[in-house]
Parts: sequence; structure tokens; C-alpha cells
Amino acid sequence: MRRKGLAAILTDRMSENIIKIGKKPVWAHSTSNKGSMNTALNMWVQSSPERWKDECNMNIQIFGTKKSADTRKAERFFKERGIKYQFIDLKEKGLSKGEFASVKQAVGGLDKLIDENSKDKDMLALIKYIADEDKEDKILENQQVLVQPIVRNGKKATVGYQPDVWKGWD
Repeated sequence: MRRKGLAAILTDRMSENIIKIGKKPVWAHSTSNKGSMNTALNMWVQSSPERWKDECNMNIQIFGTKKSADTRKAERFFKERGIKYQFIDLKEKGLSKGEFASVKQAVGGLDKLIDENSKDKDMLALIKYIADEDKEDKILENQQVLVQPIVRNGKKATVGYQPDVWKGWD
């Protein structure tokens, strides 16, 4: 789903002829005064960030397990802000090859995805010492060694609990 930008939202609002900011309506249908339209739209965005988040249609995906405390904290972070997200349980479904490649590129490499504190020490040792071309396949087969949660928003992604990064996503 494509995210709406300021121009698309302004077009939607122009069809309604006014933008309501609080109790005071601001007329925004005049094409002769584009500066006031931008000002009105900026005031509207600042007055209601929750509505702005809904209009932007962020596509958040949280990959993790229900037992992971950081995954539950990530879910709570988005839920408290009214941002819709999709939860994918790594035990049931996991990352596809394409999703894995996208996340790997976004976070800066394979090493940042691997949880050194994972309970499966044998698998960690195997992944550490096998040939580089086989590492990805082995990790995709054993996703319990990944840092949780993995949070995606389109091409952007984070591993672990990183609310400061998520706040910057629009």
C-alpha cells in the first residue's frame, strides 16, 4: 500500500474545502494563495499527529516470538501510539528469503542480525564457522538465532528494541 504524502492529503482536504484545526476552520481551497494552504496543512499535521500517522499508512511488521520481552515491548510501543502493525511469529512463519535480504541490507549486514546471547549455542557456533555462502541458508533454517524483534517499515528495518529510531519513522 502506498503512503500518502502532503500533496495527496492536501488534495483530499481541498475537496472538503476546509481544514478544521481544533474548533477553528481554516479555509484551504483557494489556489491563489498557496502559502496559506501549506500553512494550514502544516498546522493540521502538528495539531493532530495521531490522525497524521493514520493518513500516512505506515506498514509496520514486527517479527519475533511472544516469549521475547523486547518483542512485547515493541508491540506495546506501536499499540500505545495507535500505529497499526502486523505481528509475524518467527516460530510459526519466519522471514522469507526476500524479507531476510531486505532486513540484512537495512541493518548493515549479517553480523548485526545474529543474537550472540541466543540459547542455541551449538547453532551459533555452526553459523560462526561455516562458509560465508552457506550462512544465510543456515540462518533462514534456524531463525531462533536472530535478534528480536525485527521491525520493518517498508525498506527501513531495525533489530532489537529501538524506540528512538521508530519515532523518526514517518
